[in-house]
Amino acid sequence: GGAGPLPGCGATLYRDGRRAFDALEQAIDTASHHIHLVYYLWEPDHTGARLRDALTRAAGRQVEVRLLLDDVGSRKTKNKFFASLAAAGGEIARFLPVNPLNRQLALNNRNHRKLVVIDGISGFTGSMNVGDLYAGLAESWQDLHVHIHGPVVHELQEVFCQDWYHATARELASARYFPAIPPAGDICAQFLASGPADERWLAIHTLLFAAINLARERVWIETPYFVPDSAVAMALQTAALRGIDVRLLLPGYSDHLLVLLAGRSFYKELLAAGVRIFEMDKTIPHAKTAVIDRIFATTGSANMDQRSFRLNFEANLFFFGNEIASELERGFLLLFREANEVTAADRANLTRSQRLAEGFARILAPLL
Repeated sequence: GGAGPLPGCGATLYRDGRRAFDALEQAIDTASHHIHLVYYLWEPDHTGARLRDALTRAAGRQVEVRLLLDDVGSRKTKNKFFASLAAAGGEIARFLPVNPLNRQLALNNRNHRKLVVIDGISGFTGSMNVGDLYAGLAESWQDLHVHIHGPVVHELQEVFCQDWYHATARELASARYFPAIPPAGDICAQFLASGPADERWLAIHTLLFAAINLARERVWIETPYFVPDSAVAMALQTAALRGIDVRLLLPGYSDHLLVLLAGRSFYKELLAAGVRIFEMDKTIPHAKTAVIDRIFATTGSANMDQRSFRLNFEANLFFFGNEIASELERGFLLLFREANEVTAADRANLTRSQRLAEGFARILAPLL
């Protein structure tokens, strides 16, 4: 859940990983009271070490540093990697550890959020984890991150505090974590978190589903993992059938083959309804974004799949108004030009084994 749309926010979008991580490091280096971070994946590589060292410097300045890592996503990065940070006074915790005897095994419910709060007044969120791949050191990756200011930062902080309490049983109740935040721009933003504990509400899924159904002009969606449930698949088809410009920007190859095949099993019915599908074969589009009618946009950690909607702990920013929607739309237009449009004729040429593989993957879709 979360608060409603909040005016007075400012946002900077980064599609360039290098610039995103430069901005994040600068924010860490200028923090004065606390730095709170949640990451699904933190790689033990050059970029992971770079941010660890920035956090260690901050802790050395007596800045409170709390880092929460998903225990499955960051399994390659052992606690000894953060020894310097811990020695400087930083706190490192693991979300739903897999091995402890006092916890039930929760391999399926992972914290997929990417979230940073600096001094309670600015934050970062989006789809970039921490690693060389995300920091723009690989040409085959396309991503998006947001530096956010203004009243909505309190919502990011609230989510961090809940996650930290869930992982450590330590409450962060001090008013120092929720300072008064003056207006920082003209953007109206909402931050929504969802997870398996919110089964009745499925906040991100519900808002996205409603926005697709209310669309009057266009629905453009980018996601690396596309395995919609029946509600979202039907909403996309219905929107296209009533003349809405519905476009999907998806990967042409993937690090998760079953997910790719399951997503493609939906192509026939989507294309028949008039949905346009674009595949990127030179880069993997890892951003999770949507633009609807030039007045509504979202980006964050949630993929367009059932794992994000129902199993993982996710978080997305939603923007109301023209400014962010227009900026994201310009990015979409560039990517559409790079991508290959999939046609009904392409799908008609599938071999029997390809159809069987996609059909099998679709059966597994709720588990992917």
